[in-house]
Amino acid sequence: MKITKIEIFGYGHWIDKTVHLQPQLNVISGRNGSGKSTLMSFVLSVLFGFPNLRRKHQRDYDINPENHFGGRLYLTETKYGDVMIERTRKNGKQLLYMKRDNDKDRVQVNDFSDLLNGLSKADYLNYFGFSEADLMDFVWESEEDFAKSLVSLGVSGRQVLSKITPNLQSEAEKIYKPNGKNPVLNQQLDRLAHNNQQINDAKQDEDQYYEYEHQQAEDIDALDALRHEHEMASSEEIQLELAHGQENSLNEYISLDQELQGFDFAENNSEVIQKWRQVSDRIQRLNDERQELQPKTVTNQVDKQSQANEMSQGTEAGVNWISAHPENLDVMYAQSKAYRNHLNQNADASEELVKKRYEKDQLLKRLGADNDEELPNELPDDEREKWQKEYRKIQNRQALLENESGPYSEDKQALNDLNDEEKQLRKEYNELRASGAPGMSWVVYLGIVFGILGIIILIVALAASGNGLIPVAIAGIALGIIFALIGMSLTQKNKKEYRNDLKAYELDFIDIKDERQQLENAISVAPRPENNDVEAEYQTFEKQLDELAQQYGATESINSKVWLEDNYVTQIDQLNKEISQMELLLDNDSFTDSAKDQWEDYKATLSDNHLSEAAIYHQFENDYLAWREARANKTYQDFAAQESKEKIDRIDEQIKQLEERQRQILEDYDVQNADELEAKADKQQQMLEKQKRFTILANHLDLSLLSYIEADESVDEQLMEKRDEIKALNEEIAMRTDRLSQSRSEMKRLANAGQLEELSAQDEALASEALNAAVEWAARKVAIQVFEEATMGETGDANSLVMGQAVRYIHDLTDGRFDKLQYTDSGMTIHTSDDKWLPVEQLSRGEKALMFIALRFAFLNAQLGQIQLPIFIDEAFAHLDDGHLENVYRFLADRGVDNQIILLTTDQPNMDGLAHVAKQEI
Repeated sequence: MKITKIEIFGYGHWIDKTVHLQPQLNVISGRNGSGKSTLMSFVLSVLFGFPNLRRKHQRDYDINPENHFGGRLYLTETKYGDVMIERTRKNGKQLLYMKRDNDKDRVQVNDFSDLLNGLSKADYLNYFGFSEADLMDFVWESEEDFAKSLVSLGVSGRQVLSKITPNLQSEAEKIYKPNGKNPVLNQQLDRLAHNNQQINDAKQDEDQYYEYEHQQAEDIDALDALRHEHEMASSEEIQLELAHGQENSLNEYISLDQELQGFDFAENNSEVIQKWRQVSDRIQRLNDERQELQPKTVTNQVDKQSQANEMSQGTEAGVNWISAHPENLDVMYAQSKAYRNHLNQNADASEELVKKRYEKDQLLKRLGADNDEELPNELPDDEREKWQKEYRKIQNRQALLENESGPYSEDKQALNDLNDEEKQLRKEYNELRASGAPGMSWVVYLGIVFGILGIIILIVALAASGNGLIPVAIAGIALGIIFALIGMSLTQKNKKEYRNDLKAYELDFIDIKDERQQLENAISVAPRPENNDVEAEYQTFEKQLDELAQQYGATESINSKVWLEDNYVTQIDQLNKEISQMELLLDNDSFTDSAKDQWEDYKATLSDNHLSEAAIYHQFENDYLAWREARANKTYQDFAAQESKEKIDRIDEQIKQLEERQRQILEDYDVQNADELEAKADKQQQMLEKQKRFTILANHLDLSLLSYIEADESVDEQLMEKRDEIKALNEEIAMRTDRLSQSRSEMKRLANAGQLEELSAQDEALASEALNAAVEWAARKVAIQVFEEATMGETGDANSLVMGQAVRYIHDLTDGRFDKLQYTDSGMTIHTSDDKWLPVEQLSRGEKALMFIALRFAFLNAQLGQIQLPIFIDEAFAHLDDGHLENVYRFLADRGVDNQIILLTTDQPNMDGLAHVAKQEI
């Protein structure tokens, strides 16, 4: 049977608690008072019944009667398959329920004994549960008592039980009886109680001793609180140092956050801004055109030809041709005037033609082209969008680099220094590990030498009947023992210092790892001092864009970035079509036959032979008027001014309409003028850039540090105060540590003075005598209990099975040091790997503990193999050293395959690499 889940409704301080278990070894760790023993008590209470709170000396584990009391266990691999059992208590009555796989609802039952093979709670704990107290009961100080307790562990059948149990009971009663007076242990306990009373009286006379004791307890509590406060202050110091490193960026984050919260992006409409700018550009073009039509100042000059040129739009070549060809001038002028009348009839079309030509010229200038032949082909929309995205990305990075600043170099240097420090520590750590743990101290070997010399002198003295040498021999042996004990103590101290040094290095590596992560985070958000990479990327982009434009037919004068902005080439093509249509509309007259030769001759005279007929008509009219003005010494300025005035009036009307549209945009957009509108547009663009910067900072900064930035004091002031606080705590800890050391020294002095020392020595002797008697009594009582409850075999084969399993287990637990066990008339002996048989009484306490574990599990496997119930181990190995603990945990992991094992401990065992192990902490 195995437990898969524990549900506690209410038990002790556990309320609504669920614990999941694995089918093999489960290690549940926690500090003292965390509820480990309460958890074990709950499982036993559900299986065997809740304890009676009214019974004296009953362990109730702080049961809280106010809560819904009880809970459930989920079991598997039972005789019924998967089962849920529940035990609760209501109005003093215990209610039991069971639910199997095939049951729809839970069923009330009387007990769960059929799931437990009929075992009682006491039997279950004897077989499947043990604690440190159970283990220490078998690790006796007396070698003889240990041999007896080992025999009574329960490796024999019931035939032996019927012979030895009465004798053991009789011997136990001679040693101790409850409420007895004559048994040896009863008398020793009375003397021990009397002596303890005398010791208490002696202590009461030493008021100073208790004053120091009270002060010591107070200092210990204060030191615990100060160390906890020191740990919290050190942690906060690290946070403040991080905040100091990111202070500029965090302040920028706060400023951007406040600014962005007060800005509503919804108020700005990019379409309105675009429309405003289009209207403004149109007005600017019309104003430029209007400026060109303004009458120019006429200056009096002697040269009539120059005056004529200034007064009209006549050309020098045209005027000279007219002067040389007076025939048919009236006919040709009539034809040109007829064209003007035709032009006046199509004034609107002419105005639009002027506007289209102006728009085309502006687009050509923006692209950097002088004529249509220099233009490239249009860029496809998807290709244009791809290049525009890349261009914006580079611009954003340039803007980010221009805005960023911070201690980038300092953090980078700190990271390099940290890496150098880690390399040095790694080197020292590896050298320390390579040197290995310190070996046996030389003092041990000195003690061995003294001991051997003492034994040799003793042998010589006994052989030569020299009584005078015997005290010398005894002194040598005593010195050897003393030096050996001191050497072993020094060896353990050196090993402990070695382990502490290794742990200190490992803690340094953890601190370096945390500090490196903090520096890397700071470097990732700190502004770089140079932007050479982005500048190179921008230049590469410009070069690639120029090459792309040339691939599409552009000349070197074309501005590729303007070409990328919009479909300007398409717009120019469209304007060309519209201009051609308007010119076709306006130029529907052609030269008449009556003066065709003169027209061709006049046309050849002009410098531009590509003029349209309409343009030639217009130019002839200007030249004719200039000729007449020059001939009649009369200015043509009045006529040109009138024509310009009419055009200006039309342009003013268009400007008025466009300004009305601007006024409507300002009114709809709730602004007073263009400056406010442009300011809002610029503001929105600035806020968009700030929003991007804000997002970058939010993704890279540790925002938990904002509380330090937003505090009333600066981060430097907070850091200085925190360091002062840590310094004060260190001074307080040092002071209390010194005082604690002094108080302990004084207490030791008082304890060693006067009657207290004598009574303490006497108490120790009495306690030793009582312990020996208790060992005798306990050995017999434990043997009786084990023979009665733990023995289930009916033949001598059970002994062989237990011994066989125990040999394998002790071999595994001691890494092969012991490989055989045997019973003899004189007791139990064990065979070592160096081919020696040793009495088990000579084993160390740790080896005795391993012997006990091997025999307990051997008994379970050999005699209770058919009963597979969970094994509970409650803090049984706290006294074992690291080497023994490692073997025990590995052994338990292997045994967990057969029986589910639940180990409750305050340790944090290292079980890395062990299979079938589940760890959890409560």
